[in-house]
Amino acid sequence: MPTGRARGGSATARRRGQSPATTRRRASTGALRLRRARAALVTSLVVSGVVVATQLPIGELVHQRSDLSTVDAELGAAHAAVSRLRHDIASLRQPQTIANIAHQDYGLVNKGQTTYVVLPSSGAASQLSTPEIPTGDLMPSSLSPYAAVKAAIARPAGSLWHRVLKRLEFWR
Repeated sequence: MPTGRARGGSATARRRGQSPATTRRRASTGALRLRRARAALVTSLVVSGVVVATQLPIGELVHQRSDLSTVDAELGAAHAAVSRLRHDIASLRQPQTIANIAHQDYGLVNKGQTTYVVLPSSGAASQLSTPEIPTGDLMPSSLSPYAAVKAAIARPAGSLWHRVLKRLEFWR
């Protein structure tokens, strides 16, 4: 046998008195442990991914994103309204704007001006004199206002059950 190196196995295995087969078995056991650890890691990642995917409210997040865009549009409209109102406030601080509103809405005139009211022609006047309210809707002149109120709150005739059934007629 040659001196120096023995066949197969590592120097540590030779010192311990182990055969090369035992060394290979230990190496394959280490590789098996490594494979098992990797499989456990992959399995735990897959399980945690499934848990996260099922437990996160993804639909609610998408819904909130659409709500956010709606609220954003409303905020833009509110900013535009505020801008218009600020412009209106600035214009109302000017005396000319106030005078125009007083003249158009209330018929007021400046000192020294003369106001003329133009009436419609006689043919149009007859149309204006026709009442728009039908005469049947008007209260008869024979009743005083107090008599009308008294007649409206007068107790209806009949027994209690007759009045209850009368009020429940809308169910028919």
